[in-house]
Amino acid sequence: MKKILTISACLLFSVAVFGQYKGGLWSYTYDISFSTGETSDFIGATSFRGMSIAGSGFVTDKIALGGSFGWTTFYEKTAKVEEFDFIDDDGDRVTGALAGTQYRYINSFPILFTAKWYNKNPVFETVSFFAGLGAGTSIIKRRIEVGVIAIDETKWHFTVAPEFGLVYGVGEGVKAYLSGQYFYSLKTNETPSHSQFTLHIGLASTF
Repeated sequence: MKKILTISACLLFSVAVFGQYKGGLWSYTYDISFSTGETSDFIGATSFRGMSIAGSGFVTDKIALGGSFGWTTFYEKTAKVEEFDFIDDDGDRVTGALAGTQYRYINSFPILFTAKWYNKNPVFETVSFFAGLGAGTSIIKRRIEVGVIAIDETKWHFTVAPEFGLVYGVGEGVKAYLSGQYFYSLKTNETPSHSQFTLHIGLASTF
């Protein structure tokens, strides 16, 4: 966790460098996420436990560069039979099958560099629409609990994340922030890909 927070802090601190042209924007959002693809095969339930912090500074009148950090938790109780073959957090290969009531968890921590294009600069305009792309890494932590047995798996994945949304002024330097973002984390040699669609709802502040 310390490594995650350190990387995120350094990434977001760099936003101030990008903001020297025409200001910038910080956003703080509550996130609702929907699993897709192989992630949905593992946990199909919607996540209502998520948050994101993002910051970007304008390098032209309409283009902003920056970074973002998020945390989403998926959870599901199921009675599926689970076959598994992976490398656990201790570096050991674990194979077999689990039967019985299972509690499944995924914690996703995307840490991304971002580039966004706005139709109008939100620092000065009331309403702005934007399209953006994030690229970086995600720490994906999977956990299965069956009775007294718990299996954990944590891997770093390369991630890309397109985003579309709008920013609407509600007060002096304060904006409403709404966007949809699709995260796709490539599979590794030992773990499947991770993907989710996330709805960001929150506030933003200009600087």
